[in-house]
Amino acid sequence: MIVTAHQLTLDVGYGGDDDYFIAASTVAQAGGVARSAASTAHPLTLSAEDTIDIHVDTAPATGTTGTVSLCVYYVAY
Repeated sequence: MIVTAHQLTLDVGYGGDDDYFIAASTVAQAGGVARSAASTAHPLTLSAEDTIDIHVDTAPATGTTGTVSLCVYYVAY
């Protein structure tokens, strides 16, 4: 995930767990790259269709704009 914005914390998860892949990342405060680092971040098999969601956990104190890009690698087992 590549982010450029200020004073944010972000979670990345899915319908069953909103911070499954990334929990409370501060990468948006200075820009950069965040990789799956949550303690639950291990391969996941979904039994039905779902979405991968980016949640703003802590919003900025003042209005700001930024760009969020999410790259997901699919590995077939």
